[in-house]
Amino acid sequence: VVGDAFAQYELICRGAQFSRIFESTREGIFILGADAAIRSSNPAFSRITGHAAADLAGLRLDFLLPTPAEPDAIAPLIDSATRDGNWNGELWLQRKSGEVFPTSMTLTTLRDGNARVTQYVGLCRDITERKQREMALLESEKRFRDFMEFAPIGMVIVALDGRLLKANQALCKILGFSREELESMNFESLAAPDDLAADLAMRRRLLEGEATVWQTEKRYLRKDGSSVWVQLTASLLRDTHGAPQCFDAQVEDISERRQHQDQIRQLAYFDALTGLPNRRLLQERLEQALADARRKGCMSAVIFLDLDHFKQVNDNHGHEIGDLLLKAAAQRLSACVRSGDTVARQGGDEFIIVLPDLKAAADAGPVAQKIVAALAAPYELTAAGLTIDVITTSVGLAVFPRDGVSAQDLMKHADAAMYAAKDGGRNGYRCYDATLADSEMRVPNV
Repeated sequence: VVGDAFAQYELICRGAQFSRIFESTREGIFILGADAAIRSSNPAFSRITGHAAADLAGLRLDFLLPTPAEPDAIAPLIDSATRDGNWNGELWLQRKSGEVFPTSMTLTTLRDGNARVTQYVGLCRDITERKQREMALLESEKRFRDFMEFAPIGMVIVALDGRLLKANQALCKILGFSREELESMNFESLAAPDDLAADLAMRRRLLEGEATVWQTEKRYLRKDGSSVWVQLTASLLRDTHGAPQCFDAQVEDISERRQHQDQIRQLAYFDALTGLPNRRLLQERLEQALADARRKGCMSAVIFLDLDHFKQVNDNHGHEIGDLLLKAAAQRLSACVRSGDTVARQGGDEFIIVLPDLKAAADAGPVAQKIVAALAAPYELTAAGLTIDVITTSVGLAVFPRDGVSAQDLMKHADAAMYAAKDGGRNGYRCYDATLADSEMRVPNV
């Protein structure tokens, strides 16, 4: 008897606890009979649906489905709960006001001692706000996909390890790969070999937070093996906790712009006839050579020369032949020097050569001798059907720091030495020395 009393008391306590939960919880709770009709519901369920509990009592759950509802539309849910013991899912309901809204719902089956279904307990939560967020996210993702796909510049999402995760059609067109090919590659396979070290260093800086955006002009390799100049803008995307997720890169084809820039630079820094550096570029390279010489404690030399008897060729054969001769002379001069030396056209038939990084002043002499011999050989102007054999050259040489420490002084002294070579009979070279200091000299416009 005492045991029965304790059991009865425990049931009463459990019933009271359930009653408090039933009345105060924010989740809608409803109880269905075995026939799926609503037996009772809590205040939260009334707030969610807009129907008073008394109005819902005795109605099947189908009553809350959006109208018009299919006959027995709720049957699959009841069958699933009956078979499996519960059903979980999302279900659209209709409020008393007529508004249709989404819910997250759970149905749990209760059975008696004979395993017969006695009731179904339902939990219902209004998930309108969550659905709105999901829809907004989906819409945002769709807008991003559309923006990425139809953007006029190349766009690509890159994994932290360098794999290309998603590329748009514009990038495919720039690089000549299909989307499937690109998305099976990594960024390292696209980079020009000379640029790879800088690319890897910049990726590390982005990952370590040393930079937020990387923008540079660089080359990428196309499918056909050619290279294309692009402007790359890349940034690191992080999650809400600040953890790196992936790289977002925009790739703009600037080949045409680079071509225009190269053309402008060619006009600004190179002689149109011979393709050699002009006076402007010569001045920059001479200043750089002298700065390097001061820092390293070495020597540099300036060679001034013009072509002997060039006026005679122009007068006898015309300027077109003279131009062919100047181009041939420029090629010979370039063949006489090292790759790091500068051969420039001063104007007319005058040329200037800068020899940086010399160990001794005497190193410039053999170069001058080589130039004299090279320019004195006959010129076979095949295009004009002519052989020109009257051309020689007069060469002047000045060495830093022996003959001057400024670019202006070295140019002036090399010019004076060249005229001394002319006065000495031409077809030879002369080094600057103190005896030329008082001679009449002209200052070149460099």
